[in-house]
Amino acid sequence: MMVSLLHRRGFIIRVVATASALALSACASSPPCRFYTLAPSARTAQASNVSAPAALFDIQSVSVPAEVERNQLVVRLSETQVQVLENERWASPLSDEIRTALSLGAAGRLSGLNARRPKQTGDAPVYRVAVDVQRFESWPGAQVIVDATWRIRARGESSDKLTCRSLVFVSVAAGYDALAAGHRRALTTIAEQLATVVRALDAGADGIAFTATRRTTNTAPTVECPSLETHVAGAIAPASEMYASPSGRVQ
Repeated sequence: MMVSLLHRRGFIIRVVATASALALSACASSPPCRFYTLAPSARTAQASNVSAPAALFDIQSVSVPAEVERNQLVVRLSETQVQVLENERWASPLSDEIRTALSLGAAGRLSGLNARRPKQTGDAPVYRVAVDVQRFESWPGAQVIVDATWRIRARGESSDKLTCRSLVFVSVAAGYDALAAGHRRALTTIAEQLATVVRALDAGADGIAFTATRRTTNTAPTVECPSLETHVAGAIAPASEMYASPSGRVQ
């Protein structure tokens, strides 16, 4: 009976060892994960640095659609089908990647300070920005689409100064590197638009009027969402569409 027990124990040990070896072999043979970032490079941020007011701005929140709110890249296969790429991942949660890209991109064009939570601001205006990304689509070998609404509010004010919408299309080549680069270019476009508006707000912070259209009976200076269509190099559609209503609702 002792021999039978030892034989059975030896069999179990061999089975466990074989299963462990197979598991390790599967792990070793699986393709490595690749990580992508949307943050601009230090050289790009430095090259875009221009003279501007020392306005403080804080991108307080970025929301993204639930289907892309994950570390894995999500690509569109058709109008109704998506694919989650387990081995192609963002370096940090997508909302953080977008916030970093917009913060660095806009700060580089404002020569100002972007702090996550400004503590001491002195007399400099603080512009708080909330970004709602409604579409973040990746079409491999075709295009990327970023559709975002962003709201700007000045320190001490209970209502938004402006609510703008950016709709950016960028055509891309094949490959996941190209998808990440396309999204980075789209966010760079939005950061430029955001910086333009913040600069205009800061330049006329005293007694300025805000409007959504170019027609106004108010003789005070006005600040508007950029409305002129622009094209990202290589884009297959107008790169941006931005407009707002006086009530702060996007049309």
